[in-house]
Amino acid sequence: MKYPKNRSLLKLTSFLTTGIFLLLLSSCAHQGMPPGGPEDRTPPLIIRTNPQNRATLVSTSTSIQLTFSEKIDHKSIEDNLFLAPAPKNPFRLKWHGKTLSLLLPDTLLANQTYLVTVGTRVRDLHGNSMRESFTLAFSTGSQLDNGQIVGRLFAKASLLNFQIFGYLLRLTPAPDPRVDSPQYQTQCDAQGHFRLQNLSPGNYRLFALNDKDKNRRYDPGYDAIGFPTRDAFLTRKDSTDGPLFFRAAVQDTTPPKIVSAFATDANHVQIRMSEPVDSLDAKNPEHFAIFEKNNPAGGKLPIRANYRNYLNPNQIILVTVGQDSSKMYTLRLRQIHDRAGNLIDSANDSISFHGSARPDTIPPQVVRVFPVDSAKAVLPDQIPSCAFSEAIDTLQADSVLLLQNSNGDTIPGKTVWLQPDVFQFKPRQFLKGNQFFRWHLIARRIFDFAGNHLKSDSIKIFRVVPEDTLSEIAGKIQDADSSSTGPIFLHLTQINPPHLKRSIKLKRPGAYRFKDILPGNYRLSAFRDRDQNGKFSRGHLKPFHFSERFFFYPDTILVRSRWPNEGNDFQLPK
Repeated sequence: MKYPKNRSLLKLTSFLTTGIFLLLLSSCAHQGMPPGGPEDRTPPLIIRTNPQNRATLVSTSTSIQLTFSEKIDHKSIEDNLFLAPAPKNPFRLKWHGKTLSLLLPDTLLANQTYLVTVGTRVRDLHGNSMRESFTLAFSTGSQLDNGQIVGRLFAKASLLNFQIFGYLLRLTPAPDPRVDSPQYQTQCDAQGHFRLQNLSPGNYRLFALNDKDKNRRYDPGYDAIGFPTRDAFLTRKDSTDGPLFFRAAVQDTTPPKIVSAFATDANHVQIRMSEPVDSLDAKNPEHFAIFEKNNPAGGKLPIRANYRNYLNPNQIILVTVGQDSSKMYTLRLRQIHDRAGNLIDSANDSISFHGSARPDTIPPQVVRVFPVDSAKAVLPDQIPSCAFSEAIDTLQADSVLLLQNSNGDTIPGKTVWLQPDVFQFKPRQFLKGNQFFRWHLIARRIFDFAGNHLKSDSIKIFRVVPEDTLSEIAGKIQDADSSSTGPIFLHLTQINPPHLKRSIKLKRPGAYRFKDILPGNYRLSAFRDRDQNGKFSRGHLKPFHFSERFFFYPDTILVRSRWPNEGNDFQLPK
């Protein structure tokens, strides 16, 4: 065997081979827990502040600092740190390890209580969020303001996404969250509760806002907003106000407009709107006009009926006299509102379309009935109804429905047309429980405006539930504001199927009772209809209007058959 002449190279090769072997052997021998220790599940804490909490006579040039128990995800704190009252210009953040400094654009105000709030969405580098929010209160004056406003928000979106914007009316007399940054700001917890604290005496106006782009401004149509039911007032003696309640939603601020209009035949014009319109507006004949495009003064086309399509609330249907297919017509709308109350503007209230000579030969069809065939859980006070595919000539539609019990006896009642394509049959008395009923819609009595009648009779069988299956919910409602006016609406919603909904209207505070309801779990709510329009008004920014006062019953109400659930008393808060 021949050996390499370079013995130094041979020794180096042998040394490296041995070292690698020992390293591999050591690696195999040390088996067990991987390095790094157990997973970090400890939430971060703020362990030190400057100034100290509740300090007074703090210098207006002091540096505000927060020291955490561990390193923090810097991005998580950007939208979860609030200084109140907020400076006119935004402050910056600067980190030194675990310590965060707030770099203010100017010195602090003299004789002012400040509050620094850190929200629960701040997390450490392992994703652990703070267990509870943190507040630091201090004053540049000789005393600390101790005023506080408490309340609760209700909204369909995640409540943790909402903040409360607070404005001291002495500093901002007519706050507009679209342009005015709040002096005070805090975050709602998971149940919607909030607390603004260390406030000076004065009048405050609050808004609940889901500030999606974190610009500390309200963007209408994008951000959900909740308006207050009243302003808060704090004095040295009465330093706490609340609870204040808010119901937040994205408000529709866009007026409706006409998307298209065309003649489906010589007697019908279909209008497609950008959004659902108010059904009462669609029923008013004075809101619609059709005239010849080239002869607006004398070429008006008579309209025989107008209504909002039952199956498509974005559509308005007009029934006209015969059109001329050689002519262009102009449709003009007036005083048409959407469901949010926005009025159609003059730039989008008219449109032109071609007339049609096509005759209407299609007969009407039944598109929806209640109760459905073979229904077995109909309540005694529920009213049978029917919707058609088009408008019915209601002047000819006399006694279109025959309702009989299982003995063949006819149930007396009257037909009420809600609009040309929908009617209800209102019996003189509630239907008796534990009986079957036969619904017979008589085709030969149902015509559209072109004389086409329903092709065939419609017969349905349904059963009214036994009376001993039903129960009641009752109680008393009071109003903490004795000067308040307007009726009170109570709404009952069944949580489980068939998701029964009931409403009661009271002229004034007092006793209420929901009769003939199915067993199950229910939620109860109420509001006082200040403007007496029959709908809950959430408030308005310009001109400013408070939200109507409301209440959500805190507990689910359980109802059992034959066992009325009484004593569900509550009070509308101020």
